[in-house]
Order: sequence, then structure tokens, then C-alpha cells
Amino acid sequence: MAGVSACAFIRPDPAVPTDLPLSSWSPKARPQAVIIALHSFADYRKAFAEMAPWFNERNIALYAYDQPGFGENPHKGLWPGDDAMREALEKTYTAIRAKHGKTPIYLLGESMGGATILSTLARHPEWDIKGIILAAPGVRKDIDYRYGGNALMALATTFAPSSTVTLSYGTLSPAATRRVTTDPNMVKEVRMDTYYRLLGFSDDASDNAEKVKVPALILYGSGDRMIESIAICRLNESLEGSTLLYFPNEPHLLLQGEHYISHLNDIYDWMRKKPSRHIDSLKVHAAEECSKFKD
Repeated sequence: MAGVSACAFIRPDPAVPTDLPLSSWSPKARPQAVIIALHSFADYRKAFAEMAPWFNERNIALYAYDQPGFGENPHKGLWPGDDAMREALEKTYTAIRAKHGKTPIYLLGESMGGATILSTLARHPEWDIKGIILAAPGVRKDIDYRYGGNALMALATTFAPSSTVTLSYGTLSPAATRRVTTDPNMVKEVRMDTYYRLLGFSDDASDNAEKVKVPALILYGSGDRMIESIAICRLNESLEGSTLLYFPNEPHLLLQGEHYISHLNDIYDWMRKKPSRHIDSLKVHAAEECSKFKD
């Protein structure tokens, strides 16, 4: 990987924003838990606006910020550097932990947001985190084309760093569909060099996941065309005491999909450690899928 990186043209990283755009949704009473939510690649904090009232009704506060290089930050669409991604979460967690004292804090990440959580927590075992919720996290361990794909992306980045690709999201909820198609804060055309750097960041998350020692809930849909199921299964193996839920026919952005309320219920039951036949059946589906990749 180091050799591949060296041959690719990498433009200088833009400056990290001093103040990250942040949204918060709070219940009327003192929250019994706090969620810090991290959006997926090309998206921004508004991805969580639709689900925030649902959590508030259950006395859970939710915070979401625009990760560097996305949303309302400057230099939108340019990869800010891996350190900047981690630094943004470090600053956000520190501020929210100070505000909420000993209230349990969970980290929730979609896709790239999940990679940010894994990459950052691997470097901060001292953090007081109750649990992490990873919806189709950006991981790549053991996929067949991992290093070959990196090499091809390195070549593309070398010769055409500003060329772009368009992302495909699958079937989403009406509100999410409107956001990804019409919201000017979305990144519509993805630069090749930015996508290449995302792959490297996902590799870091994959390779360091075993250092994360907090309870984890992983959600994954069989309709995902962005993250390979073998990488999700390997992540589940790397995280001690994790729970993997496998949803038939669900898209990559599970929490933006048509059945997102059902997934929120599963998340809430997991947070409360409530026995659930639905969760048990989803765990069986996950075990069946991952059995395909046993050595």
C-alpha cells in the first residue's frame, strides 16, 4: 500500500475548519443518552434530521456535524486528510462529553462515518464511550480487489486527479431522495483523488478495528453495492462482543432507506439491551452470510 500511495499524485490537504457546522436535537427532559452521528461520504449532517425527533421522543439527544471536506465546510469535495477527519471527531467528542458529564455517549456512523469512528477510537482507548453503532461502515478487509483496486485508483489519481464519478444510492426514503438529488450541500460529483484518499482511510479503519474495545452494533443490508459483505464479516470478527444484523435486500444507506424506522427500533433495543426476536433473527441471517467466508 505504501508503494502505491507514493506513486500517486496527492494534492496538499486543505486547512481544517476551525468551527465545524454542528446541529443538535435535544429532548425536553434531561437526556438519558447522547448520540454523536457521523454522516456518509458526500453527505452532511442533515442526513440525521429525519431521525432526530424519533430519538428525542425516547429521551436521547443527537448531535451531528459536517465532517471536514463535506457539507457546509470550506473546500467541499476535497479530502481534508485522515488526521483532519479524526481531529474533527476528537474535538466534537471532547466538547459534548464536557457538556453532558457522565451521560452515556454513543457514536453512530454511516459508511464513511463508521470508518471515522473506527479509525479514531483505535487511537483513543481512554474515551468513555458506551457503544458504537456502525451502519454499513466503510471497511475493506479481505475483499478480493482491495490492493489491485488501490493500484488502479492510484493511477487514475496520478493522471486525472480532478476527474469525477457519480455515486448511486439505491432506493431511499422520500426525504433522503430529495436531499441527495437537490440539496446543494451534497457532493454530487466525486473527485477521483478524494475517492482514492477515502479508500486509504477505509483501509486504516479496517486494519485498526481490532484495537476498538467498546460494544458495537453493526448493521448491513444485502442490497449494499458499496461495501462487501466479507469486509463486514471480518469487522464483526475483529470487534470483541459485537452484534451484526443482516437485513435482506436493504440498501447501503440503511438509515436513509424506506425502512429506517425499523432499524432505529433495532438500535434502540440494542442500546437498552432489550431482548428482541427480530434482532435474534437478523443475527441468524448474519451468521449464515458470514459462514460463507469461514476459513
